[in-house]
Amino acid sequence: MKKGIIFILLFAFILQISIISPDLITIGQSGGEEMSIGSTFLSTSFTGIPEETTPVTPPVTPPGGGPSGSSGIIEKSFTLNKLFLPLTVKRGEQYQEQIIITNDRTTDLEVNVSITDLERFLFPEEESFTLAAGETKILNFNIYFSENENIDVYLGKIIFKTPIASKFVNVILDVKEKAPLFDIKTTILRKRVSPGKKVTARIEILNLGDLKNIDIELEYKIRDFNNNTYTSKKESFAIVDEFSGKVFLDVPQELQTGEYVFYSKVKYNDIIATSYDTFTVVEIQPLELLTNPLFITIISSLIILVIALFLIIIILKKRHLQEEQPSTSPEEKRPKKHKEIRSFKTTTQKPIKTPETSNKLKKQMFAKLLDDTVKLRKKKE
Repeated sequence: MKKGIIFILLFAFILQISIISPDLITIGQSGGEEMSIGSTFLSTSFTGIPEETTPVTPPVTPPGGGPSGSSGIIEKSFTLNKLFLPLTVKRGEQYQEQIIITNDRTTDLEVNVSITDLERFLFPEEESFTLAAGETKILNFNIYFSENENIDVYLGKIIFKTPIASKFVNVILDVKEKAPLFDIKTTILRKRVSPGKKVTARIEILNLGDLKNIDIELEYKIRDFNNNTYTSKKESFAIVDEFSGKVFLDVPQELQTGEYVFYSKVKYNDIIATSYDTFTVVEIQPLELLTNPLFITIISSLIILVIALFLIIIILKKRHLQEEQPSTSPEEKRPKKHKEIRSFKTTTQKPIKTPETSNKLKKQMFAKLLDDTVKLRKKKE
């Protein structure tokens, strides 16, 4: 009995462990690490030291790119061929990007172009122009990052403003060193996240220099295109050749829906390498909880434990009833039908005749006959 109970509990535990999704195991906050199977990068041991987590009050302006203006009837204005412009540049080199703008109106449209937070690096060829009805224009942007600027990920916007409406393009300027010591890559594992949840990213670092087993500082944070920082963390650990691990940040409950940047930076003395990936904050969906791997794991575990406890209760109850039942004789254990048949045979069976019983009966009959004869004579007299 005890072996059966132990087997049920062991089976429930093994089944519970087997259904846990590997994606639920996140590493980074506690300084742990995991092997990146099938990846170019291999993990190395390190001791992470999570530091400050800094929430910031979200701004009123929505972070996502697109039109802005008063509510009401939407009037045709203009269209842009892109609302997001990610750029990777190296210090001391010049680049050029293009944005196509089309006038959707039946009249001329005056357009003004401005840059926010990237004025030192991004230069439009024209800051104002007029588009005829239905006209399309290719606007060139020159990009230059001088040798004196710091290596980092810079965020900003290109704003197109007309008398009818305004639209903006979110810009990410990822500046790299010409001969970097580190190569860092950031990958968001789930692109859509709800406020109050966690955004998880895989960070991969490759040491390209000759120095090995050096202590580096890894910083990662949530930012928007208005250059606001919401949540950030720092870790320090040693790296030999490569590192690959999962990290996560809490998405503030009050964060507005829109596009955000998961920014990461690795630093060794004065040497810096940066990386990023984007994700979207969306409203909480009613059915999102039902498809959450953690929710499914918890519910499955509870069901397995309930079934195991139910089987244990049945086994214990059966054992208790067997112990309370009194011992019975072989006669009592026989079926009731057999007892009734035997009782019937006993009551209907005739006595067996023997010589002694036969003589006794004869004497009794003779005595009775003699007694009857005497009584009859007395009556006649």
